[in-house]
Amino acid sequence: MRLRVEAFLAYHMPVAADVLLAVEAAPTAEQRLVEDRLVVNGVGPLQTVPDDDGIGRRTWTCAQGDFTAHYRGTLDVERRPEVSLTAIAAARAKLPAAVIPREQWVVVERVED
Repeated sequence: MRLRVEAFLAYHMPVAADVLLAVEAAPTAEQRLVEDRLVVNGVGPLQTVPDDDGIGRRTWTCAQGDFTAHYRGTLDVERRPEVSLTAIAAARAKLPAAVIPREQWVVVERVED
């Protein structure tokens, strides 16, 4: 499946601050980056570092005042569905209302004789 991801972030730092941008998609065995681009405006130099867990990268910078970060990526995702042989389906009547989409609600009104 091909996915396109886009994020536009706008911030204001009243005083100079180190900023860690962790917005980029990470290549993995199941996810291939076709293209990606991070554009950051209104900050000092950017320093890219690998993530601590070895997946993807993070970008450090120093910002003061207004700055923006715009990320756009295209990914090919190939994941096999996980099958759980131990999962048991719950009866709808036992599910909390918060997990049932409103469009599936049926409103029944009581009519008094």
